[in-house]
Amino acid sequence: KWDIDAARRMLSATVQWREEFGVAKLLSGDCPDTIIAENATGKMYVRGFDRCGRPVVLMKPRHETSANGEAILKHLVYCLERAVACIDVQKKAGRLQIEQLGDETGKFVLLVDFSGFSAKNLIPLSLAQETVRILQEHYPERLASAYIVDAPWWLYQFFNALSPFVDPA
Repeated sequence: KWDIDAARRMLSATVQWREEFGVAKLLSGDCPDTIIAENATGKMYVRGFDRCGRPVVLMKPRHETSANGEAILKHLVYCLERAVACIDVQKKAGRLQIEQLGDETGKFVLLVDFSGFSAKNLIPLSLAQETVRILQEHYPERLASAYIVDAPWWLYQFFNALSPFVDPA
């Protein structure tokens, strides 16, 4: 959008959010029990790369069993930071196909596999809204593409409830 003042405000807000959220502590291993417990479910992880060398974040919502919203968000941020770290490694190693990617060299791919998912695995709408807010405000332009596999028919309604909170740009 090329609004420099808005970009400055967003950057400042993200720096403040990262401090308040504790991203540095999270990455330094300050919350090992939370991350270990959330990782053990297999609900989200970074694994492999697409044909262009971008990291793939895999989500398996059927494994969502946590009732702890804070732990879910910490795990989300941990996985996003792992994806960003993988992007940096790929860039340094020259494994990103820059001529094919253009402006998408700093992005990751999201694959959401809904096979085996049921309503009991659904997170509260407020937590989904916070997830969208974190992605939009603090990881803008990081998502290259998203693929959804085996989504239940009613998930469309859930996405409709979230869509007013998604920035179209």
